[in-house]
Amino acid sequence: MANIVTAEYKTAKHAEQKHLMVDVVNTDGAAGKDTATLQVGDVVRLTDAGTGFPYITAVSASPAVGDFIIAQGDRSLDYNGGHTPVEDGDYKFSPQVAATTTTNPLAKTTTKKRVALHPIRALDEFTFSVREV
Repeated sequence: MANIVTAEYKTAKHAEQKHLMVDVVNTDGAAGKDTATLQVGDVVRLTDAGTGFPYITAVSASPAVGDFIIAQGDRSLDYNGGHTPVEDGDYKFSPQVAATTTTNPLAKTTTKKRVALHPIRALDEFTFSVREV
């Protein structure tokens, strides 16, 4: 079992959402739509290291200014880039964000997807807790 830090706004005074194209790394096992370890509210660390291959990983301890909070699950984001007709859509809420890879990408990948993230600008704006996965 692993721990993931989760966060909630105390006030949404500085709430902002950024949409980024990144790989979602699940280091605990497999990648794919049925292996969602991350969910809305989890704290993640965005890593690019100047390589141009950005990815996010779960924060297991000590969130910091510069980390992010997952703002929306896969189902609520239009990551296909087009309109989903009502009859084809599944509009039930799901907080999950599925992993796209099990390792940190070291080269260009075709598995990137759009994720919505809240930046953490000040730690005192949030209440943090830990969830086991």
